[in-house]
Amino acid sequence: QFFLLLPTVQYKAYTLGVSPRTPSKNEWITGILLAGLPQLPLTCLNSVIAVVAVAQELFPNQSTPSRRSVAFSVGLMNLCGCFFGGMPSCHGCGGLVGQYKFGARSGASILILGLIKFTLVLIFGDKNIEAAIASFPSAILGALLAIVGLELARTGARPHGNSIPALATAAATISQGTGIGAAIGLVFAYTERAAVHINRADSPLLSSLFCRHDHSSHRLSNDDALSNNADDEETKQ
Repeated sequence: QFFLLLPTVQYKAYTLGVSPRTPSKNEWITGILLAGLPQLPLTCLNSVIAVVAVAQELFPNQSTPSRRSVAFSVGLMNLCGCFFGGMPSCHGCGGLVGQYKFGARSGASILILGLIKFTLVLIFGDKNIEAAIASFPSAILGALLAIVGLELARTGARPHGNSIPALATAAATISQGTGIGAAIGLVFAYTERAAVHINRADSPLLSSLFCRHDHSSHRLSNDDALSNNADDEETKQ
């Protein structure tokens, strides 16, 4: 059904139907209070923090954007789009992971994807595209989401870090919502960071919960240091 909808196209003359428009005061207030603020935790987590973290994980040998630059990009494109009736948009770590898993390795993939979508809308029209998307097989979308979800889970539980903040954020988000999940995740993340500093100061407080403190490795390191000092003394003699 999805592929049968595409050939049934009725061509017509296209006119530019986009013109700038300044939102009214009430629209600004409604948009900020009812859409902007509730969306802020999800945008910060999925579109800024997670995007940068996943990019660093997928491209460890390349220069990746900072959280500040990604946040500026999201804000700028939404601020410009609102004057033309544009839908809210953002960067997404799920899209980044999905494109990477299916072969994308540079920013050119986004340009190609955008050009393809733009061309399809111009050729087939918005109504035909909407009908085609509505009839797209859900099983394929489910498989794609499963692949992306597993990759994001692997990144969140990376071996060189700790999975407690990621698990706490996921559990709280599912049970209580995005805002509560973001707050709880931040509490766990900052607690973990504080525990790392405490652990470096040789204090056992909180380190047993959040830090993988291996006393045997420290003993071995101390023994190695003593052995090296003894070898140095023998060499001097």
